[in-house]
Amino acid sequence: MEKMIVKVSLENTDEKNCNLKFKFSDEDIIIDLYDDNMDQLKTLFTKVMKELIFNDISFSFNKDEYGDYKNRLALDACVDYIEQLNIDINALLESQNLKDIRNDYINTDEE
Repeated sequence: MEKMIVKVSLENTDEKNCNLKFKFSDEDIIIDLYDDNMDQLKTLFTKVMKELIFNDISFSFNKDEYGDYKNRLALDACVDYIEQLNIDINALLESQNLKDIRNDYINTDEE
């Protein structure tokens, strides 16, 4: 499987918003970590699950780029969120369910 690194950045963030921009190869998805709107997370989840069929995914967030960033709470929330995403994705990559889905897709594609 090809390794895909999705770069994540903070966008338009203040005390009331914490927007994370996930830069996939074909589209950008922005979610607000402080928003209870599940549609944003559903869009991200759907994209990640589709990509996992073809690629091993990890997320990259460079906290050092935000050294003078004033909203430390938002920054810490982003770091924690990306770390947890990577943990969850790694668990999925090791799961038999994902391996079975990938095998089924490859076998269906060959027919």
